[in-house]
Amino acid sequence: MLTAQNTPNLRFAFGTDMYKYFVFGDPNWDYAKYDFSTWQKDTAKIGATMNAIDPNLDAFKKQGHKVVVWHGWADGGLTALGTVKYYEQVAARDPKLNEYLRMFMLPGVLHCAGGPGPDSVDWATVISDWVENNKAPERVIARKMTAGKATSARPLCAYPQHAVYTGKGSTDEADNFVCR
Repeated sequence: MLTAQNTPNLRFAFGTDMYKYFVFGDPNWDYAKYDFSTWQKDTAKIGATMNAIDPNLDAFKKQGHKVVVWHGWADGGLTALGTVKYYEQVAARDPKLNEYLRMFMLPGVLHCAGGPGPDSVDWATVISDWVENNKAPERVIARKMTAGKATSARPLCAYPQHAVYTGKGSTDEADNFVCR
């Protein structure tokens, strides 16, 4: 795997490691020697599993399932705009998507965690409350943890809403924000 010392950025690391370990299963694969004219054929098998591109979630919905999607706005490996685009494609196809799908965007958060934004959320409780208690998530609290202690908290609002500061109180306290 690439480390911060030998990669120019996270997107490069994701791309090269994806080819090495998922597409070819070869840790010695070298992008500098790759013939990119074959990328579609080479990625077809893994793409069938990994690509979330079909906005038709009818079968998922019919089964009564629920899904919470989240993405960090500062993700350097996978663009958050791709996740937003997918959500909007699902919404355009099914205006009742809020019955089974909610999306939350995390400002200042990198890929999965890290960055200056609040990145700690109890997602298991969020989805459990929705599935078991029929409490659909509208506003979720994210915390920034430092040395095991929460140093700030911000609300995450179900997309397309976002948190707006009320203008009063500390910006490190979730209660000082509203969803709009």
